[in-house]
Order: sequence, then C-alpha cells, then structure tokens
Amino acid sequence: MLNFASASAELVAWIAFLRCAGVAAAVARQALRTRRTVVTSWGLIETLAAPEPFLMGAFTYALFTRGASHAEGSWVATGLVILGVLSSIAGAALWLWAFATIPGLSSGHYVLPEQTLITRGPYAKVRHPIYLAAIILWIAVAAAYSSIAMLAVALLYVVPAYAFYARSEEKMMVEHFGSAYREYQHQTGMLLPRLRAGRPTSR
Repeated sequence: MLNFASASAELVAWIAFLRCAGVAAAVARQALRTRRTVVTSWGLIETLAAPEPFLMGAFTYALFTRGASHAEGSWVATGLVILGVLSSIAGAALWLWAFATIPGLSSGHYVLPEQTLITRGPYAKVRHPIYLAAIILWIAVAAAYSSIAMLAVALLYVVPAYAFYARSEEKMMVEHFGSAYREYQHQTGMLLPRLRAGRPTSR
C-alpha cells in the first residue's frame, strides 16, 4: 500500500510540474507578442498573483523530493492519495480543455486585435476555468502528500489571489467588450458553475 501511495503521489506531482511548465511556456508566448496587444492590465493584484505557479512548483518539488510519508495500512491516507489523483486528473483535463478551446491563449491580462469573446467549451460553464484548474491542482497535491502547509497556502493565498485576479481581469473585459461581457457574467459563474443560468437582463 505504501508503494501505491508513493507512486500515486508522484503522478500527482508530475501533473503539477507539467502545469507549471505550461504556465512558463504561456508567459514566454505572451512576452513575444506584447506589442500586438491592444489592452494590457498589470497592477498590484496581478503582481500578488504572479508568484503562484512558482510557489506550486516549489512546494510540489519539496514534497516530491521528501517522498510520500503515508503510514502503511492507513486507509485515510490512501483515500487522500486517491482523491489527489482524481483531482489532479480533473484539474489537468480542465486546464487542457481551456487551452484547446483557445489555442492562442497565453499568460496575463490582455486583449489582442480582433479578439472575440469566447463562451464555448469550459468557458460556457465558468468564466475562468484555468484559474479553477490551478486551484484544483493545489488541493490535489496537498491531498496526495497529506500536506497541511500546501492546503493552507491554497486556501489562504491561491483562492483569494485568483478571486481578485479574476475580478481585475473582468474589469478589463467589461471595458473592452461592454454589455456582451456583462451578459456573459450574468449567465456563468466566475470560478464555479452556476446551478441555474441567470435570465437575460433587459436594457
């Protein structure tokens, strides 16, 4: 059982590492096309949220090198590992789905020339599926390694940081897309799907 827990936790760690590598690639892509953007937003909120992928990589690496410390025969620990594996697969799938929906997606707050409002794929359910995927992966690694410290960082830093980060992005999107984005906000949840879509607003 200990070998199963260790191997499963390592799988979760590698998924987190791949996500961090994907973010690094997205940052590089955005750096190469900064001059093409018609709107770019960067302030205090973006600065506070920027370290998140690097923190994920650092925490995951520390846990990965330490190895799983689950007690052999502990069904609670095994259950947490399974939860971590399932959550990491779900988070990675959501992350990849979001990028597949917008192949040119990169990192940061920006609007490209002739960019349209995307409301298909995962964006039909939540407005920020990539941020939701990141939160899920944080919780997945914390569960897989039974790390209270990583869970605390996820709840006290990552969740609030992405909530503020998303609101900052949406302010930019409303300024650029106007009533179309306001209607999109009304129909979808920010980080969690709405149980019932809101009714169209009358104007």
